[in-house]
Amino acid sequence: MTLLRMLKSDFRRLFQAKNFYFVVLLVAFITAVGLVPDIWAYRSSLSVFSLVQFHGSATSFFLIMTVLAAFPFGLSYREDVRHNYIHGIASRVGDSAYCWSHVIVTAAGAFLAIFLGYALCYVMMGLFFPMIHGEEAEALLKSSRDVYTDLMLGPVPLFYFFCTISTEAAGYAFLAVFALMLSPKIENPFVLLSSPALFYYGSVVACGVLELHGIARWYNILSRGGWLAAKIADIRFLMPCVFLYFGSLICLEGLVFLSWVERGRIHG
Repeated sequence: MTLLRMLKSDFRRLFQAKNFYFVVLLVAFITAVGLVPDIWAYRSSLSVFSLVQFHGSATSFFLIMTVLAAFPFGLSYREDVRHNYIHGIASRVGDSAYCWSHVIVTAAGAFLAIFLGYALCYVMMGLFFPMIHGEEAEALLKSSRDVYTDLMLGPVPLFYFFCTISTEAAGYAFLAVFALMLSPKIENPFVLLSSPALFYYGSVVACGVLELHGIARWYNILSRGGWLAAKIADIRFLMPCVFLYFGSLICLEGLVFLSWVERGRIHG
């Protein structure tokens, strides 16, 4: 019950703040701006499907999204400490309820901000471009496809957009909680917001040097399922596995966050 009360309070705080809605609009705007070169180059042959294929190919786009994902609630612990709220709140509900509530709301806020921002952008694009051209559908039928692209040829093509965006949003939720996890150790908000990008580069280097493949490469799973999509051909099983994968990583981050908050309170 204590956790539920804390969750209610934190979700109210998330949705009452302007930051969340600002990030949704900014994600939509940046996604649209990133697609402008493709729109100018291939305007006559573009569809919403091809725009989704194009988006996010630049590393700079990914790095900007990691910052935006952490913005809605990833700095909440630092704000509580800065305004001296942490002692009053944690003493009433306990460190465990406080920390897990922040982890859940940070992940949910990041997921919703990225998902809604992408969705808003593609809905707007749908006003000017068809969902998919007939020639594209024919080409897909004749070519090898991944489990996501298969949805475009299914009875409900909108599932393609939902699953593609949801997979990315789940990955960004994991990165947002990474920033929250570090907040008991790092006070500078600019360093905190940039920490997911640094973690990404560190992960790429570590996986390359140690020759780690498959499930260790979370950044590939963030993009169309990566190793999981290669192993699971049914989207009905793939999407729960994607959410379970990133959910498990978020739980690990939550355990570290809780441990560091408790140590901070013990050592003053």
